[in-house]
Amino acid sequence: MYRFAIFQVTILLLASLSVPGCNPDSTPPVTSTGLGQFEGSVVAQWGDDGREMILQQPISFIDSANKRWNAPAGAIVDGASIPSVFWSVIGGPFEGKYRNASVVHDVYCHEMTESWESVHQMFYEACRSGGVDDTQAKMLYYAVYHFGPRWEMVSQADAPAIEQQPGVSVRRDRQGRHMARYQPTPPTNDEVEQIVEFVSEDAPTPTQMRQMDREQLHRRPRRGGARERPSENGQQDQPQQFDPRNGRNVGEQTRQS
Repeated sequence: MYRFAIFQVTILLLASLSVPGCNPDSTPPVTSTGLGQFEGSVVAQWGDDGREMILQQPISFIDSANKRWNAPAGAIVDGASIPSVFWSVIGGPFEGKYRNASVVHDVYCHEMTESWESVHQMFYEACRSGGVDDTQAKMLYYAVYHFGPRWEMVSQADAPAIEQQPGVSVRRDRQGRHMARYQPTPPTNDEVEQIVEFVSEDAPTPTQMRQMDREQLHRRPRRGGARERPSENGQQDQPQQFDPRNGRNVGEQTRQS
């Protein structure tokens, strides 16, 4: 009961940091944080499906290393690069101060022209540059780093076989290389609660968040005497590790083999 109350309070605090609104033509003001800056504003038109947005003007983010990340006019974004299970905690992808960061992040997750690690790191800096509170920015970073899309280059011979695996898609990038994109298994509600506790209680650095994978998260002591929830077969859930080669957890591979 105590843990649930703490969780509710934490969610309310984090959710209160998001500014409601879905008008793509209205962009929140950018705050200088020493973590880069945006050039341009999000000017977009909703697609016919009401889910996608088509950029009408380019917008760029220049990160702390002076690297330019460009989202060109005509790019289609849908917020899918941010796992939807986190939206109830941090707000939708086109809401509040992280809208600009979400748009640029979407473009690079689609294009896959940079490493997934670099793209997610850029997203964290872009969130902070856009004025997102540090706690919420870390929550967003944890969400995309551990549960957002990942990709790697595969050989032409391997591409067809990999494409047939669940949760994996293969496409050519701008250089004609075959890039395989994997989607990690979404977190459970209990894992989301653990992530909220980890970020709000420990105030981790980006490096510490990268290291706190699923297995480490399950092992982290929880305050208030919380215990792991039992699984359907009456046993405690075991930590699961995502294998980017087949888009599954290690535990799932064992059960299916």
